[in-house]
Order: sequence, then C-alpha cells, then structure tokens
Amino acid sequence: MAAMQPSEFIAVVAPVAVQLRCEGSPIFASVRIAQAACETGWTLHDWHNLVGFKVGSGKTNAYWKGAYVNKGTWEVYDGAKKDVTALFRAYDSITDCFCDQDLLFMGWDNYKLICAAATPDEQCRAFISTPLKYATDPDYATKLLRV
Repeated sequence: MAAMQPSEFIAVVAPVAVQLRCEGSPIFASVRIAQAACETGWTLHDWHNLVGFKVGSGKTNAYWKGAYVNKGTWEVYDGAKKDVTALFRAYDSITDCFCDQDLLFMGWDNYKLICAAATPDEQCRAFISTPLKYATDPDYATKLLRV
C-alpha cells in the first residue's frame, strides 16, 4: 500500500480516535492520530496495526485474535539504529487495534503517565518517559508532536 495524503488518512482514523476518546479511552484523539501517522507512514495496511504493537507474549484478548505479520522495522539500541524483523499484531479493524492498545495502557502501571496526561503534549512526552518506554526511538515524542 502507498502512503495516503494526510487529509485522507485523518479522514479515516479520526472518527475512530474521537469515538473511542468519547467512550473513555485514555488516549487523546490527536495523539492517537499522530501516533498512527508516525507508525505507518500515513499508510493504512490491511492488518490494521496503526500503533506498532508487536505480538509480545502472544496472549490473545477480545480485540486481538492472534493473527500477526512479520515485517522489517528498526529499533534504537544503545543509541544506534538497527534494522530488525519483528512480529506485529494484525487486527480485524482499526477500532480493535486502538482498543487493544488501550488495554495495554490501562492494564500496566508502567504506562500510567500516558493515561494520566492532562494534555496531548504531555501525553506525547509520556510515551518515552514512562518506566517501560513505548518506543525505542529517543525522538518519538518529538515526532508525535510534529504531526
């Protein structure tokens, strides 16, 4: 799939992000859209993982049924960017992806700063300041804030 124009991407992702926030998601809709853009390069894949959520323990739940894709990505280890291959969760819908991420954030004390953020700016910064950082990229918060 090719990258979309930001306006097209936002037109698809924003209604879901706003609805979930209105229903009690701890993630600000603007932060969720920015993260989806950064994680996908403004691309909607058929596996609907817009948040870079890896398989992890492999434990399924109401939103993730165990499907995954194996794809190349990069991580930052000891200050150096490394190309890696990882297993990423595949979802039936964008909503399932975002709801699964909410389960992660609300279920772990390590992510309580993300959930407790009072502003989108604070929430973006919390993605890399939490005890268990969401991303290895030290510039992750800055990238989210730019979007």
